[in-house]
Amino acid sequence: MILLWLMAVQATTYGPVSTEPEPVTPPNQVYAHCAGSDPILHGATHVSWAAQKSVIAQHRELRKKLGADLPESDRRILWYAVGGDLATQSFSVVATRNAAGLWHVSGVGQTLVWIKGAKPSPMPSIDRTLDAEESSALDKMLADPCLYAGPTFADNPHIHSGGLVETLEVETPEHLWVGGWHGMATDQEQAITNLLGKQ
Repeated sequence: MILLWLMAVQATTYGPVSTEPEPVTPPNQVYAHCAGSDPILHGATHVSWAAQKSVIAQHRELRKKLGADLPESDRRILWYAVGGDLATQSFSVVATRNAAGLWHVSGVGQTLVWIKGAKPSPMPSIDRTLDAEESSALDKMLADPCLYAGPTFADNPHIHSGGLVETLEVETPEHLWVGGWHGMATDQEQAITNLLGKQ
């Protein structure tokens, strides 16, 4: 009885309590206001915001072939690519953040030319720790809502065959996200891979 009375008082004082959820702006509408969105939204094909599958299994397989461990951390970025022209390239770049807030980047890969009997040759490896400035910049990139509002896949219409199909994954306590592209990354994805790919 007291509960009913309290509900009546609340409704009289504050009005009826809404049970409708707050409207959520679709990611594509958010992304439309992000830097570099125009070429993707008006130039890319097969643009999608559907959830993409992780390619961690491919990272593990490639790294096992090349004798490299897969780094583990509660804050991790994984960048994988496969494809090419006249040769197939495949590489795995993984960045992990340490307790001091610095990111370490590990990258391995191989190239296999399309010649009968050819054997894969290793690509130059990456093994470096980003300095404080670079690590801070990477943290800001990962905190950018536009990264996660962008499409999870986009295709470059000018690439008719070949080219690399790339996948970027973010694993942090704040985000679990997978995005991919074929020759047409978003500005946000490109900024991250440019930093991770430095030798």
